[in-house]
Amino acid sequence: TLRTSPGGGVVFSSTGTTVRNIVLDPRSCTPAPVPPAVCSSGPLQTLYITATGRSIIGTFQSRVVRSTDGGASWASRDVGLPQPLSGTDPQSVTPVPIVMSPTDSNTLYVGTFLSLQSGGSPTLASGVFKSTDAGATWVHSSTGLPRFAGSTDSALDVLALAIHPAAPNVLWATASNTANYFVLGVPLVSYIYKSTDAGATWVRSDSGIPPGLDLRALIVDPSNPLNVY
Repeated sequence: TLRTSPGGGVVFSSTGTTVRNIVLDPRSCTPAPVPPAVCSSGPLQTLYITATGRSIIGTFQSRVVRSTDGGASWASRDVGLPQPLSGTDPQSVTPVPIVMSPTDSNTLYVGTFLSLQSGGSPTLASGVFKSTDAGATWVHSSTGLPRFAGSTDSALDVLALAIHPAAPNVLWATASNTANYFVLGVPLVSYIYKSTDAGATWVRSDSGIPPGLDLRALIVDPSNPLNVY
């Protein structure tokens, strides 16, 4: 990641991986406001990134990384995300989008992409993961999201997430079969799902969206959250 210093120079900080997304904690100024209030002046100090991660003695770290000092230093925060499988059917899970609850900075959600190195069947848990402890641990929160054929835990790739700016229990997620599409050449399908219980369950919510699109972005109008793009 690159951070521009007040003098205009660029301060370089890196986890050694490809960064996918980034989110700032709006309550990480000094002094910190009492939630749900947000900072009225900065700079903000806490931010999270999602990344491809790096292998450390056979395990992956730094797929979610947090800084609490404005990017000067970083710490891995991806306990609970599935470790990759090797052998005859290698596969791995990479977080891409990340969103933070508008009322609780400790609650975050990530969407994941399932990487298949061969034409085998997906088995790793994937889809949406939720943390309620500032990224220290993550829990699979994908009930209702569509699965890859033959899998009970491997939800389709979630490449975009959005959260209601005033109702933190309401989220939207895209779900696509990009892993099978690129590896196996099967027809691309992509959906939008909505949760009204903070990611516990998801229902399809994409009337008017053709299934063959490659959906990778969602945004909610903060002045009128009924409008989702």
